[in-house]
Amino acid sequence: MKNKNGLEKVGVKLVYKPLGKKKGYFDLKTGELAINSKIPKRYQDSTLIHEILHATAEMMVQMKIIKKHPDHKFIENCAQQLLVMFALAGKWKGLSKKDLNLLTKHIH
Repeated sequence: MKNKNGLEKVGVKLVYKPLGKKKGYFDLKTGELAINSKIPKRYQDSTLIHEILHATAEMMVQMKIIKKHPDHKFIENCAQQLLVMFALAGKWKGLSKKDLNLLTKHIH
């Protein structure tokens, strides 16, 4: 289990560990954000962004910035768009050129 301490400043404990079929999860009660250490690195990165969005949404609910956690489809779409934007900015190399071209067709 590998621990990244930077997120602990905001109460999130990031861990990489085997999770069976799950890619990742965020546990609001414990603050644990877990990423499946057995999936390929590119999926770990995308899962991390997805789970950070869940954690962020929960923090925003707690702070009363939003009233309820967005639905899962919204989180999935935001994560996908963030990955594309990071890739276009040259900050993430996890997408093939073919996949990036396919995904950017939907961005205006």
